[in-house]
Amino acid sequence: MPLLVTPLLAFAIGTLLALGPRGPLDAREQRFATMGAAAYAALCFFPAAAWAAATQPSWALAYVIDGGRVPAVLLVAVAAASSVLVLLGLRAGLSFAQATVDRRAALSAAPLAAAAVVLVFQADRLGVVGTHLAFVRASERGLEPLLSSRFGVVLAVHDALIVAGALLTYRAMAALGDAPSSEPKPRFGRPKLGRPPVTSGGTNPFG
Repeated sequence: MPLLVTPLLAFAIGTLLALGPRGPLDAREQRFATMGAAAYAALCFFPAAAWAAATQPSWALAYVIDGGRVPAVLLVAVAAASSVLVLLGLRAGLSFAQATVDRRAALSAAPLAAAAVVLVFQADRLGVVGTHLAFVRASERGLEPLLSSRFGVVLAVHDALIVAGALLTYRAMAALGDAPSSEPKPRFGRPKLGRPPVTSGGTNPFG
């Protein structure tokens, strides 16, 4: 994925994961949720972002600058820093656990909308794969359509893994928390024995 939108997408995914728990989390459940989000960021999100940046650096930077002149380790570091935003998004989402549905939805919708705007405006640049020089010269030989390129196929596989990993992590977090209940829980136990009811005439019905 392009490095221009990885921070936004990482934060948005974190906030969406925070919607999984059924209710407020205790300290142990919060640690479990944080570990789950960290595992997702390290095993799913970071590899996809780092691979795209290292394989096609100019494309990852939307040809704004020549990616070939940027050290690969710096691009990978940007991908790693973006992956950390998954945890920040999760923490922000959990802090809004008691907020209204509209506020929680806005927390996820805002970064997703910003990422969509960037992708729409950069669609022409991101639709081709090649070197920065080939893009500047608009060379047909040096550029290849993204969808028909090998890079595009592998990128689609990585994106699918990001989505699948997020769904699995969300499912694991859905088992956390206590669901709020508006109805009182039924009380079970041995019934208390008392005096038998008295009729209106004041006589005991049993004798």
